[in-house]
Amino acid sequence: MISTLKRIWSNTKDFGKMSFIFRSVSFFFAVVVIFLHFFESGIPLPVSFYVTLGVLVVIPPAYFLDYALGGSQITTAIKHLIIDLFIVGWGIGLINLSLVPSAIYIVAAASNYIAIRGFRQPYYFLLVPLACIASLSLHNFEIRLASSQLMDIVSVCYAAIHFLTLAYIMLLYNQRHIDNRRVIEEQNREISSQNEEIRAQTEELIVLNEALKEINRQLEKNVTDKTQESIIKTQLLAEYAFINAHELRAPVATIIGLLQFFDYPVDHDFRQEVIKKLKITSINLDDTIKSIRIKLESQGLLSYPASELGKDMKITQTNAKDQSGRLESF
Repeated sequence: MISTLKRIWSNTKDFGKMSFIFRSVSFFFAVVVIFLHFFESGIPLPVSFYVTLGVLVVIPPAYFLDYALGGSQITTAIKHLIIDLFIVGWGIGLINLSLVPSAIYIVAAASNYIAIRGFRQPYYFLLVPLACIASLSLHNFEIRLASSQLMDIVSVCYAAIHFLTLAYIMLLYNQRHIDNRRVIEEQNREISSQNEEIRAQTEELIVLNEALKEINRQLEKNVTDKTQESIIKTQLLAEYAFINAHELRAPVATIIGLLQFFDYPVDHDFRQEVIKKLKITSINLDDTIKSIRIKLESQGLLSYPASELGKDMKITQTNAKDQSGRLESF
């Protein structure tokens, strides 16, 4: 049982704990004031006193359990404050509206309500006179504004404890509010810093994206240019192929025609004349091929090192001399 109560106490928020302690002290002083009122007046303690005593003993732990069960602390506090207004009205009716204690308890209850709710829904304050009238009705509406010195002293002590405690609670609340605001401001600064970092990264990504777009545009342009260049080169090659076919056809046809003379018996002088024409035609063919190659290179349609071209020319000339020698010996 004790361990259960300890667990409930430790799990309950500070507001519930302070409510329990605060009301236990307040109700204790209220019971003392009511008891002194009847005792000093020489009036036997009525049944209403014992009923009130039982209620005031039960209410603080009941309030505490209400907080322990969870829910909104503000809503729970407002509900308890409304009940407190009725209890205060009932109590001042029991002491027959003794001026000093009644004024202190009314101001204390009002200050509690205003500290939580402000001046919203002020009609709840009507519970004080209604409860007071109900309590006075049990004593034939007898009113005694004067109170004993001891009652006044106890009431003033309660007032001091009440308002000092209330001031301390407000201090704790304000300090917690300041701490929470400081934490929120720190979080806001951190969020702002993160937002700035995200903004900077976003701007950097935008710049990189633009750079990538520019690179892609350049690549597309290069591909388009290369494609267009390839198309133009292909067209030029086709044109050169068509033109050069006619330029090459004449010397090749001449060589083929001259070679046919070797299929028939001819005298030596005629053979030498044919060989001479073959040499001239072969040289003309070689010149034509070199001319075509130079044209292709000038248009960028053929890439071949000049040294290799020289080697090809020498090889061609050597082969021509070899073939000529063979024809002469034939």
